[in-house]
Amino acid sequence: MSITIKQWKKYNSQRIFIVFLIFILNACRTAPIYNANHIPISPRSSATIEEGEKTIWYAGRRLDWQINKVHEGEMRGVFRKGGHTMTVAIPYNKTQFSILYLDSENLNYDDGEIHVNYNIWIKRLAEQIQNEINFRLP
Repeated sequence: MSITIKQWKKYNSQRIFIVFLIFILNACRTAPIYNANHIPISPRSSATIEEGEKTIWYAGRRLDWQINKVHEGEMRGVFRKGGHTMTVAIPYNKTQFSILYLDSENLNYDDGEIHVNYNIWIKRLAEQIQNEINFRLP
């Protein structure tokens, strides 16, 4: 059984179309927004609020976030990647912190749903803050 060149081209065209379609559908996936709420800071830590701020700032910087203090007890994080932008509030105190959605661009936000990459980036930031807390704080 042999395949003609015409059949081969048709077969390859179909494969390319299917791969393209999968890529497009994958890029458009959304999920409910994940807010990292009330993540505890190690009870063994005797850190000050200022040390906590620095820790959050260092964690964000390691992941290419722009982190700025809004006022004592709250920071704002902005992350840009590949045409996507997201802004979060990071309220904190001596015992816990949260990461809460504020705004986004090009992340398909609609009624509590957002591009799945948003949730991945938020979880990474929360994990990095926890790692920095364990590493930096007394």
